[in-house]
Amino acid sequence: MSETAGLRANSEDLAAVRDWFAKLAEHVRAKDFVGAYPLFHDDFLVFGTFQDFVEGRAEGEQKQWRNVWPNIDGFRWRLDDVRAIISPDRLFAVGLGIFDSTGFHADGTAYDRPGRATVSLDRKRIGDPFVANHTHMSLFRDVPSVSHGKLAACAARRQERARRGRRSMPGTWWRRRSRSPPRRGSRCSPGAATRSTRRSPRRLR
Repeated sequence: MSETAGLRANSEDLAAVRDWFAKLAEHVRAKDFVGAYPLFHDDFLVFGTFQDFVEGRAEGEQKQWRNVWPNIDGFRWRLDDVRAIISPDRLFAVGLGIFDSTGFHADGTAYDRPGRATVSLDRKRIGDPFVANHTHMSLFRDVPSVSHGKLAACAARRQERARRGRRSMPGTWWRRRSRSPPRRGSRCSPGAATRSTRRSPRRLR
């Protein structure tokens, strides 16, 4: 057992806390809001980016997750350094982790978006997976607080292509092309940010 603060817990309990962090990262990358629900109590409480308190999973999804997850990329925890403080009965834990992600400025340029989180978790029995009843996430100092998402990057690229087209060739062809919608299924299409949460219809045989 390590003597480092936050790493003194039973190895199985620490692994269970890290497993919670890993599963959350998978849902964030997939923009899978509903799939993340089992990781949180129905009445969990969170400090919000857009309001002081956010109460419950449904409100957390609408007022927090949907304002952040679709607008960032590559969300990952530094899992080997996730730490935990475990209660003596091993049914309550506080997990602390550092995350990395990519954010996007309004002009579409990407930037590093690291941050940190404190999560309180509990469970009914030893060996059960932990479930969060509170989360508090924040960005590191000087990291922009708002990411505008990949669609902003796509729009900026389209505007740049249109600008270059106006410079390089006379005529009006570029006006038609600059207004044409992106191909369905492309990373720049309007549904690209949340398409992964939709189920494909079952094919009839």
